[in-house]
Amino acid sequence: MVGRGKWRWIAALVAVAACHRAPAANAEVQADEPDVGEDAEVAALADAPSASDALPGDVTVAAPTNVLFIGNSYTYVNDLPTMTAQFAHAGGVTIHPTAVTQGGATLAVMIAQTQAVAAIGQGGWTYVVLQGQSVEPAADLTHFLASAKTLAEDAKQVGAAVAFYQTWPRKAGDALYSEAWTGGTPQALAKLLHDGYDKAAVQNAGVRVPVGDAWLLTLTQHPEINLYQDDGSHPVVAGTYLAACVFATALFHVDPAAVTWAPVDLPAPQASALRAMCRAATQNP
Repeated sequence: MVGRGKWRWIAALVAVAACHRAPAANAEVQADEPDVGEDAEVAALADAPSASDALPGDVTVAAPTNVLFIGNSYTYVNDLPTMTAQFAHAGGVTIHPTAVTQGGATLAVMIAQTQAVAAIGQGGWTYVVLQGQSVEPAADLTHFLASAKTLAEDAKQVGAAVAFYQTWPRKAGDALYSEAWTGGTPQALAKLLHDGYDKAAVQNAGVRVPVGDAWLLTLTQHPEINLYQDDGSHPVVAGTYLAACVFATALFHVDPAAVTWAPVDLPAPQASALRAMCRAATQNP
């Protein structure tokens, strides 16, 4: 039997789908992932200053790769697509990222209320990256898998491979862990997210990008590195850098041990430790 807490969470997911850009106070899911400026439109990040412009040095790069990111605030906070392109460029790979995002959105909301489907249909993508609401695979696996299948089939029709952005658990002590369906701990929630994204990848012949696994490794082996904003959910720059490293490594075979680039406000020792956690997670997915 599904507990009352989980029904409340699923009801919150449905509420988001029923009300476009509802105020944060009206839906628990929206409160998890506040909208910080995207308006469900295609954001052509490739038109922004490119990774090539941002990174000096002589590197040999492969042919450009077009990547479409579909997700919510875990994608647009700290501009993960552009940071992924910067990290990949430092490893000799050129990526042209584009994103369609909406704060707090499930994959079903991305289908119904944004330009995600239209963007996929434009074609020309090497990868289409899918990111559900932060804990969607744990809270409502059935609907998550159904929406993932819909978007994956759209991607395959235009010749794109599909990648699933495995998210991370909330910070220890978060109020969400009072809900039984989470398992009560970051480790238990991380396992649910891992398994949900893995199932989506297997069912759709896609790739699971193990950001959540790298996150959990970092929490365990480097507790001195803070990955969370004060809300215990969204990433600080260190968390986004870790995610970018995992994307560049898992999808484009960049060797994180050969990269030294990091954002200027991320201390070099932290960046080095995060690259090691990335390498460990992608070697043992």
